[in-house]
Amino acid sequence: MKFSSPINLKQGGVDWFKVRPVNPGDAALFRRMIAKGRDGEASVFDSSFEIAERKRSFDQLKAAWVLIDAIFRSDSEGHRRGTAEELYDLYLALLDAYAMKTPSRITGNLRPIHISKDDPECTTTTAAYFIEGLMIHLATLCHLPDTTEAEVRGIMTQWIAWRGGLEEDPLDDVGEMEWRERHLLSEASGRPGDIQRAHLVSRGADKPDIEAGWNWVALLPEEHELQHHAGWEAFLAKYPHLRGRHERARRRAGKLGYEIVED
Repeated sequence: MKFSSPINLKQGGVDWFKVRPVNPGDAALFRRMIAKGRDGEASVFDSSFEIAERKRSFDQLKAAWVLIDAIFRSDSEGHRRGTAEELYDLYLALLDAYAMKTPSRITGNLRPIHISKDDPECTTTTAAYFIEGLMIHLATLCHLPDTTEAEVRGIMTQWIAWRGGLEEDPLDDVGEMEWRERHLLSEASGRPGDIQRAHLVSRGADKPDIEAGWNWVALLPEEHELQHHAGWEAFLAKYPHLRGRHERARRRAGKLGYEIVED
């Protein structure tokens, strides 16, 4: 059984560690996997770990195809995987719906920009725009099995961590209306719900907060409340993939001359 999900890892002793899924919804699936071992016998699992907030490379093409496969499985009978032809047909349909457009050199009509090195118009920005569209599709139109949902959330946290490592996020500078339209999942847990626009950098109770896309993060109400109650350091310990986003917002606010309130 494969289990793909962001986890918190804490050293409990000299030679043992505490492992806890970041997303509470993954706990039941994690317990079922662990329970595969017989009572009284040790279970050994092959694992790989990644320090998400330090990750600086991300395969956008691979991530897009993982999400396309998840969309296909959500709609197919028995959640089966699609053939290469079926997935490519779905890719073309999703590309038409969510990709950035550019004038065709032949007809002059707008065409979607492919997520491919063979498309000269493909950039980090156009790929990120398409991936975010796939995230919106999954959040609003798909019902995923537990294992697929965990895999999608894993991709999402890796993607957010990668964006946090960029000096300039290609999706940062948007207005509030577009931001709300494109943020239907919590950027902390990856869960849908009543999304609130939280601020990465606060200017204090007596001053207005910085209202810009680079200073906003999408959180569920309980996550927003936890951040205010516990402070950013404790919140980032639970959701480390957001650390890069938070640090970049602080740098950007400082460069603009804003006094940053410690929290």
